[in-house]
Amino acid sequence: MLLISLELIDHKAFLFDKSKQSLAYIFNSVQCKQHEYKNNRQNAFILNISIGLIVTFFIHTIILLHLGDIFIIYDCIVDYKKSSIMSKKLSPMQEEYLELIYRLEEKEGVAKTGIIAKELRVTFGTVTNTIANLEKKGFLIHRPYAGIKLTEKGRMIALEILRRHRLLERLLMDILKIPWSAIHDIACKLEHIINGGVTEAIEKSLKYPKTCPHGNPVPDKNGKILKDTYEPLMNLPVKSKGKVMKIVNEKEDLLKYLAAIGLLPGVEIEVEEKVPFGGPILVKVSGEKHALKSEISSLIYVKRS
Repeated sequence: MLLISLELIDHKAFLFDKSKQSLAYIFNSVQCKQHEYKNNRQNAFILNISIGLIVTFFIHTIILLHLGDIFIIYDCIVDYKKSSIMSKKLSPMQEEYLELIYRLEEKEGVAKTGIIAKELRVTFGTVTNTIANLEKKGFLIHRPYAGIKLTEKGRMIALEILRRHRLLERLLMDILKIPWSAIHDIACKLEHIINGGVTEAIEKSLKYPKTCPHGNPVPDKNGKILKDTYEPLMNLPVKSKGKVMKIVNEKEDLLKYLAAIGLLPGVEIEVEEKVPFGGPILVKVSGEKHALKSEISSLIYVKRS
């Protein structure tokens, strides 16, 4: 039905614009409903499923119009139905676990069950059961008191999810103009819906971006990801300067704060003062001084000037 309808429409630019307007309307409506349903888990769950299906339809339409090739998206949707719905081996939550474990490994060297429970807002028992299931399937290795590490099999899946996520963030911000601070949570829902074909179509339409809007590298389709030498802002000595390159924690409240003070990737920053013993760090951004907690300055990676 989507294919037939789009073939009958000559004014692609008009439909492209209307699709973006519709998605913006959905986004604003969802924000209101999420606040309304915040204490009703069942309604919130149904709302999230509905969001995924509706937003996916509009994203397929927008990618199609942006690329100008109807058959690419049609093939992707058919392939998605076959591979993602009929034979998917991992649930969205299991994919979330693998992605989070990869992120924690990159930052800490190993993932801990307590941190996973906190990040995903689930009980310790739920984490233990899910980790045991994933280990049984060969996606990770869990050594009590030593932590959790992905196997090569688990790492490749985590990188594929991460690739979808970061390309979706680019699409949401660059094409759909959704705010920088909001794109992460939306991408978290959509990354489990699209497949490899749609991912490649998004990448092509965006001209193969190297990073997400928060500065983190996009893995390629072979699972390779660029390594950098950037360092946490908290490591910079007093009176030193650097350029913000990436934000490694993408929680909406943090991103809103950083956006409000203008601390975004590409911005020059100077360390004015540091309070010892894990105290705050005083930085200058665009001529304005701001105090950052050590927890925040550890999530901002910079390149020394």
